[in-house]
Amino acid sequence: MLEYEVFAQRLSAQGSVATTKCAEVALDTNLEGREDAFNPAELLLAALSACMLKGIERVTPMLKFEFRDVAVRIHGWRQDAPPKMARIEYTVWVGSDEPDRRLELLHENLKKYGTVFNTLAAGCELNGTLLRGRPD
Repeated sequence: MLEYEVFAQRLSAQGSVATTKCAEVALDTNLEGREDAFNPAELLLAALSACMLKGIERVTPMLKFEFRDVAVRIHGWRQDAPPKMARIEYTVWVGSDEPDRRLELLHENLKKYGTVFNTLAAGCELNGTLLRGRPD
């Protein structure tokens, strides 16, 4: 079983910081909000996008899948009572000349083997598409 650890601390009423290994992320924990940091919901969506990007890096060598670039856009809807992420939709763009069936296979692998993806899918509506090309 893999284990992970993050340490987070409040720096001031304006924000906090999370660290792991040699990395640091500014956290928007200010009640007024901050433009220069991820709030908790955005951090959750960023974790999902990182999961998808890492998943592509992991499965493409096994599938012998050739690609040039990848981009992910994620949109989440939060309900108020009880507060939770109710729905998440995503689009993944892959720059590739692979056949459509191979793109579908890549998408299936992302959904099947993504730790963050499967965790979120168990708790909210999670839907999306994988498209050929680049975002507009």
